[in-house]
Amino acid sequence: MKTNRKGLWGCIAASLAAITVAGAPSAHADAPVTINIASSKAGVTALMTNVLIAKGYDQANGFTLNRVEVAAAPAILAGLVGGTIDVAPVTIDNTISFQKSIPMVAWREIMSNPFWDFVIRKDYADAQGITSKDSYATVMSKLAKANVGGPAKLGAAEFAWLQLVAGANVTWTGTFVPGVLSLATATAQLTAKTIDVAMVYEPFGTQLVQQGLAIQPFSVRDGAPGLPDVIRAPGLTLVSTSAWFTKNQATAVKIDKAFDEAAAWLKNQKNFAAAVQLLQDYNPTLDNPTAIAIVKKSVNYFSSNGAMNQDAWNRVGAWYKNTPYADNAITKGSLFGAKDFVYDLSVRDIKPMKKGATLTAQSLAMSLNLSPNAKSVISIEALSPSICKVKGSKLEAKATGICEVSVSVTNTLNKNLQTRSTRTNITVK
Repeated sequence: MKTNRKGLWGCIAASLAAITVAGAPSAHADAPVTINIASSKAGVTALMTNVLIAKGYDQANGFTLNRVEVAAAPAILAGLVGGTIDVAPVTIDNTISFQKSIPMVAWREIMSNPFWDFVIRKDYADAQGITSKDSYATVMSKLAKANVGGPAKLGAAEFAWLQLVAGANVTWTGTFVPGVLSLATATAQLTAKTIDVAMVYEPFGTQLVQQGLAIQPFSVRDGAPGLPDVIRAPGLTLVSTSAWFTKNQATAVKIDKAFDEAAAWLKNQKNFAAAVQLLQDYNPTLDNPTAIAIVKKSVNYFSSNGAMNQDAWNRVGAWYKNTPYADNAITKGSLFGAKDFVYDLSVRDIKPMKKGATLTAQSLAMSLNLSPNAKSVISIEALSPSICKVKGSKLEAKATGICEVSVSVTNTLNKNLQTRSTRTNITVK
């Protein structure tokens, strides 16, 4: 599947216009088509879906989104293959695995930050002298003998851990303990001290820290300095089978737009309390402090525009390289990459830059829906230093390629407003 460029939107728009003209006039509008989406109450990724449905962005865009409660990757794959699931938020590594069973298309980024993070058992961290002031490399060196827990052996959590270890140039002599599938199992294993580190996704990390069982000296999701590039991959991407996508491109465009609208609603500060309530409505097991902490942390991870991180997909074969599952990363003799199954529907990305051109921090923040005001402190970080660099309050394009950049906004006038941040990719021509 070839990667979509700007010209695609014109083709799709023209096709849609032709369909509208051909079908008009109509006395009665057609009933919205129902789209089944994989969803899980246990994860914050359902939050954007909750907003989309609750605010009626699906109906407004001509479809009805129906949640299918499912969590495990094999069940999601079975649903996609069997047709009971149309679209699914899936991690990159699972998308690669699915591709071996059935042709897949990844067409919208939902969460722009990595999916996996880790927390350290508090007494173990204290014994090793680990503090929040330690660098990524220092923390990893102090965890060289740690036993690490995660959902499954040879799964994404273990591979993510191995990449963290390798990136810090550390020789790890601990063991990987499978079976950390829920908050209950993570709590039990940390309490029993059968694991020293838990590889988790939200809301488990926040909950374990709030329980006092664990600490988090740095967050993989937030991008600690020195983290290896392979870790910097989107947390979730919306995927479909190639067969479904081929037949439903026009509907996919509508879904993409609805997710943009849900992301904008979530990132609007005035909707914070309502977002917390939506999370608790769908997952009543979350108490109020935990739900507040989760939403405060997680809204920043949702992609503002859905544009695909092409560079991340081109390095994602390393999730499986040099493992017993190495064949999953290979197609036609080379590693999987964006060219194999990425189709970028989003046209709401930042305009391409010319080599030598600059963008102000203010314009970046505005275009990414971070709502800066006159007194806001805006920080930008170039994550692709060979392509772009930060010079004062501007981003400067150094060379042709993809500039990956992180932007954050702190509102100094109101201390109750959280810092807003996101990542985006800018093409430098």
